[in-house]
Order: sequence, then structure tokens, then C-alpha cells
Amino acid sequence: MMNYEQFEKCMERQIRNKFSLPIKEVVFKKTVKVNIVQRQMAFIFEDLENISLAVSTLPLFELYQEGYSVEDLAELLAADIEPAVKKISSFPTMNIISKASKENIFISIINAEKNADLLKNVPHIKIADLAIVARYNLNLFENNRKTGSFLINDEHCEKLFHLSVKKFIEYMKCLLDTNDYTYNNQFPLFTVVSNKDCFHGATAMASKKYMDEILEKLGMDFFILPSSQHEILVIPDNGSYNKNELEKMIIEVNQSEVEEEDWLSDHVYYYDGALHVL
Repeated sequence: MMNYEQFEKCMERQIRNKFSLPIKEVVFKKTVKVNIVQRQMAFIFEDLENISLAVSTLPLFELYQEGYSVEDLAELLAADIEPAVKKISSFPTMNIISKASKENIFISIINAEKNADLLKNVPHIKIADLAIVARYNLNLFENNRKTGSFLINDEHCEKLFHLSVKKFIEYMKCLLDTNDYTYNNQFPLFTVVSNKDCFHGATAMASKKYMDEILEKLGMDFFILPSSQHEILVIPDNGSYNKNELEKMIIEVNQSEVEEEDWLSDHVYYYDGALHVL
């Protein structure tokens, strides 16, 4: 069984054999992502100027440890990545943002404390110990779950969208209240809140407009449990629970069920109906 470094070198050789697109260079690097520092393998292709695509190598290594051959993993990777690269190569220049491309911006919510370094150069809106950020969906994959996306930083605001960081943050605030959130109250003890895609839907907790809608439905103040970046749980404050009990529960669930990159917070939040604040 190969160690991690040996696996990466072997993967590089196999990928060069499996990809039909000519690869100019494969670069291994550490990349700061939301919640994690990730080891990535970046592909730079011949004849595709300024285009590269990166994938995390750790999940591939874990599959190798489970019994998958490096050759099979390289073949699966090529089948998944090559269509995306060809799609990117057909994109028109992005130096002028059109209405259609602006619609590809979506918002997400992350933990501000854990991602403090990442947020230094990223436009964001603080809410408690969390931060609303924006991502750009490249629509690379058929399921359209925004997995082919990048985090928008300060430089993107000016170069891609021709907006100052301040103006871009104003646009992000508009997106908060125009998101299509869903309210699933089929569970007896809590309500699941997300968006129609159930993807990066925990931003609902930052929308005063939507929180007030939930307040009106429940008729009382409520607790908010951040089950992940994708959804929140709403529990009415009817005297059955206290914050400490709920916080213990969310910590246990986060440790056992939530992937690190999807983790949002171990804290329980509270929406005060009289003040209309989180």
C-alpha cells in the first residue's frame, strides 16, 4: 500500500494516460478552502490558456485505501473532469458581466471565526459569529448543484463585476431576501429551513424578511440550530427546551454526522420577535 505522497505521484502518471486532453502540467498544492486547508491536484492543459482545474486528492486517497486501484480512480476522474474542462474552454470572456452571468452569483454562509484568514480578502456580511459570502456558479455539471463554483473575492468584484466591494456587498444583501427558501414542518419537534435546492440554504437565518415570516407562522420566538451550511432547524421557544440542551445536541450531531467542509457552527441562535434580531 502506497503512502499519500507516493499515491499522488502514481495518480499523476495514470491521469496523463487516461485524459484525452493534453496535460501541460500537474501541480500539487495546499489551498485554503472554507473550514479546511486542502491538498489539491491542479491540472493545467495544453492549448487552453488561463484554464486549470483542481481536485482534492484526499478523498481519492481514501478510496484507494478502501481497495480502488489508482488506474480506476484516474479513469473515473477523467470521465468527470474532461467534460467540465471542455465546457469551460467554450465560455466567452468574463471581463464584462451580463445579466445572465450575474444570475450565477449565489450566497452562502460560513463560520467567520474559523475562516478569519480567508475572509480578509472576501466581501462578506457579518451576522453574529457567522459571515455571508458570495460564490459564482460555473454550471459545469449536469446536476446544477453549484459544485463547480468559486468564492468571490475583492479582486473579482472589480475585475469581473465592475463593482466596488461596498457596492457588491449591497448586492449580496438584496440576494438574501430574494432567495427561494422552503419551510418543511412535517417533523413534530422542529422545522427544516433551506432553499429549493437544499444547497447553501442556511443563509435563510440571515434574512430578516424570512425570519419574520417564520415568526408569524410559529407565533413565538424560536431557536435556530445550524445543522450545516445547507439547512437550519427551527425550534419554537415553547418552554420545552433550553439553549444549553440544544447546544449539546448540535455539537454531538456536528461531530458524528456533518462533513468538516459543510460545518457551520456549534452554537444555537435565537430569534427575538420583539426586537426582530438574531
